[in-house]
Amino acid sequence: MQNLQPSSVPPHLRGGSRGQRRGAVRPVVAAVVTALVAAVALVTGGGTAAAAAPRGGTPIGSLDKVVYDLASNRISVSGWAGVPGVGSAAQRVHVFIGSVGVGSVGTGVRRPDVARHYPSIGAASGFRWSNIAPPGRGRYRLCVVAVRQGGVGDNRTLGCVLVTVGIPGALIGRIDSAIQYPDGRLSLKGWVLDPFDAVSPTPFVVVPPGTTFPRANEKAYLGLAGSPRPDVDRAYPRNGTNHGFAIVLSAKTLGTKVGGTVCLGRLQGANGRVFTGPVCQTIRRGA
Repeated sequence: MQNLQPSSVPPHLRGGSRGQRRGAVRPVVAAVVTALVAAVALVTGGGTAAAAAPRGGTPIGSLDKVVYDLASNRISVSGWAGVPGVGSAAQRVHVFIGSVGVGSVGTGVRRPDVARHYPSIGAASGFRWSNIAPPGRGRYRLCVVAVRQGGVGDNRTLGCVLVTVGIPGALIGRIDSAIQYPDGRLSLKGWVLDPFDAVSPTPFVVVPPGTTFPRANEKAYLGLAGSPRPDVDRAYPRNGTNHGFAIVLSAKTLGTKVGGTVCLGRLQGANGRVFTGPVCQTIRRGA
């Protein structure tokens, strides 16, 4: 899972010097001064309510976190936004990947930390958004933009990060059982798939943990996961049902032992590098 921290977090939420924290509240001071001037204008007859206190303006905020989860192939973002002096009830934020808008969400998640720094924005200023990542593998620029309120002011980019999706060679799955028998047989059952390739069967390699570059004289076993697994199909419908496997190997060839660990991975690239990922299991003793 990638946990990507944008570089544009406002100073008051990322810490820093006392001077930085003072500077962070200047937009609030400006908003309060504007409101006082408007009130004086109304009392002295110098303006109307509509002209003196427009309900809108340029939002402020922060893109606090961007997370890519390989297992679900989802991108999630979170942060906060609002207009000082107006609040966050009507605030919308839009998510862009490249130049394409992929979704929007309103504020409403409680953020007491924001309310402490910006009382006029309030605690219900947080937002969360999650969606399926773009298809295939690649690196994308993701930006989150807070939209101006009431047709007043400007939109504000809260932050941008580069997100890498579809890590090459990564597999998800499970070794349901790993049993080594006294006669040297190693029995493995489970399922495995590549979340970005909606095909089956899925090729995989069985290796002891820590194997990175298997060669012809090293310990590895190449296999295919292509047996029906309706439970996997229900969890990952876009990848199909045929991702199960049940194989018997030579424990001596692999160099495994009871109580040790065996992992699944896949060969990637011309150099034969193995990406094992989290698909490992402890070997039990069979009768």
